[in-house]
Amino acid sequence: IGAAGTAYASAWNNESIQWDEAQHAVMQAKSQLDESTDVYDKTIKNIDSKDITQDGYTLMASVSASALKARAYDGTVSTPKPKMYQMTLWQLRDDTQELNDTANHMREERSSINDRIARINKELEKHKTQQAQKALNNQLDKARKLYKPSSGLVMDEATRQQLQQWIESSASMLNAKGTTAESYTKQANKAGTIITAVKNSQSEYQKEQERQR
Repeated sequence: IGAAGTAYASAWNNESIQWDEAQHAVMQAKSQLDESTDVYDKTIKNIDSKDITQDGYTLMASVSASALKARAYDGTVSTPKPKMYQMTLWQLRDDTQELNDTANHMREERSSINDRIARINKELEKHKTQQAQKALNNQLDKARKLYKPSSGLVMDEATRQQLQQWIESSASMLNAKGTTAESYTKQANKAGTIITAVKNSQSEYQKEQERQR
């Protein structure tokens, strides 16, 4: 009986170490999960429907950070360490397995949350790019409407040549794949100065024509 008791105690101690490791894994998984849900909450907190694509807004509005956290665990992830006289070795093993299952579940949920965050950020960037592309398109329309009618009616033809170059480079950019929102915006911002130069050149030409009459 003494040898059996010693063997049982040794087995209990070994399983107790496994329980400790499983409990630590749960607490670590919980900490990482909390971190991800906090990031998710901050990500969606100040996003309005006008700031993101419809798909992104639908994804964002479908579930809250607190709901994601509740789905991942019920809050009872830390339990007192069992003592040998409180349960059998097999019950301890069951508890250890349950803790490992809980940790794995929380890791899976965290991965899902991180994926959701990545998808939302992608939709934010997609919307930003679409808006910047639209702004460049608007500037391109203005430039084209100015370019042809101004032929032969400017004091400095170089201003029209510069406008033509901008039109061509903008059209090329809009037809290219993978252009960033920043690139679209930078290109669109160049239009104002170029268009103004052509308009000023038109005005100078008209004044000169009036003087010659």
